[in-house]
Amino acid sequence: MEEKKHAEYDFIVVGSGPGGGIVASRLALRGFKVLVIEAGPDYNTTNATIPFFAPLAENDPIIGWDFEPYTYNTSINQTILYPRASTVGGCSRHNTLIAFAPNPFDWDDIGQITGDESWNYKNMKKYWKLVENYEYDTAYANVSQDKFNGWLDVTQNIERLPGLKTNPVLASLITTINDQLKFTPDVSRNNNADSWFYLPQSVSQTTGSRQDAYVRLKQVQKTKYGSNLLSISK
Repeated sequence: MEEKKHAEYDFIVVGSGPGGGIVASRLALRGFKVLVIEAGPDYNTTNATIPFFAPLAENDPIIGWDFEPYTYNTSINQTILYPRASTVGGCSRHNTLIAFAPNPFDWDDIGQITGDESWNYKNMKKYWKLVENYEYDTAYANVSQDKFNGWLDVTQNIERLPGLKTNPVLASLITTINDQLKFTPDVSRNNNADSWFYLPQSVSQTTGSRQDAYVRLKQVQKTKYGSNLLSISK
């Protein structure tokens, strides 16, 4: 610890979630020496790694920062729960892993409201390419090479559930929906409101495990740039 106290860093990043964790990783990969400070513990239990256990991680007091702000004012004594995670990886360690790009209209709308064209979809989509490693079921999707540039594995995990083919009720439901709505295989690039789709999630197709800021930090620490990235957690 004494060594860390007197070490010199190019950047100190406070917080290791989807914001801080990824910024720190990118800086380290660029050759900068980075210190990441995290208030919570290094949380690597099955509650976090197994996607289906997300509710258990969300309710684990070890990492829970359960904010309950008042919705309007204190007089009516009405609050709303904002589950937040205090751990390496931040809220990406306990969320439900939903991982698809917003509708182009949303980006263009922000650009129009702010008067800043860099928010427009045409510019923002390049950042999605930096993030996403496309692992959808290619039987449906038209896969091009530009979908494999990112670090975050994204797949349609639900599509692989055996029940979709073996459960007659689910099979009938899918058939009925298909008869009435168009199926969109790649919602991040063809976001049509009048369609249905399987929900993309940040889950590894290979291991079936959660992919998040925690995983990314650990990946970078194992590269030749790993010595540039030091993380201090509780």
